[in-house]
Amino acid sequence: MRVGYSTHGCWAPLLEIKELEEGDRGNPWFDDDSLDLEGMEGIWVTKEAEKALWYLFPAADFGSEEYRKALENPEAHLFRVDLKGAVEVLKDNEGGFLYIRKKESIGTNQIKEVRKMWNEPSQEQLKNIPKLYETEDTPAQDKLIHLHFFLGGSDWYVAEYDGEDTFFGYAILNGDHEMAEWGYISFRELKELKIPPGFEVECEKFWKVRKAGDVEKIRAANHR
Repeated sequence: MRVGYSTHGCWAPLLEIKELEEGDRGNPWFDDDSLDLEGMEGIWVTKEAEKALWYLFPAADFGSEEYRKALENPEAHLFRVDLKGAVEVLKDNEGGFLYIRKKESIGTNQIKEVRKMWNEPSQEQLKNIPKLYETEDTPAQDKLIHLHFFLGGSDWYVAEYDGEDTFFGYAILNGDHEMAEWGYISFRELKELKIPPGFEVECEKFWKVRKAGDVEKIRAANHR
């Protein structure tokens, strides 16, 4: 099986990736004239697990004991991404490769096979979350955060939901404010994520819906 390594494991709409790369980051893009961008999704991965750790740790931590321990078993900190049916279209200067494929939908049978989170949000909570792109005209700091998932030093804040598997929100991984950003989050991946000796992602039970700008960790990351 052809695989890549990712810090989040979530495929995102290709149009959103293009906007991020060209607009926000000013990076070159590939010739996509022959593609139906709305029907495609993509993901940045590395081909070697060790190189994916570069996106997980700030450069200042490369000499730390925590980083050296992660190098001993890098896959324990990453997602293995199945690249079957995907095509490599871009690469960066840090060992990252952009793969794209036709969008996949999750059928009912697949959903039944996904392990449930021990304190999974209720259907009522999920129904109250705006649909994907519904808040795209709302400034980031004014987007309402409806759910908060956490594990260790990582936090995922949810602002939108497609009703099946994909959240849009703000992620802070391993307390790294420099790499924190808005993006797509897979509900399925959150349910499956574990760290030794068996800790799982939790959903904050008594979370109060509030603006992103009023969430302390998001505010701290944006003022780094």
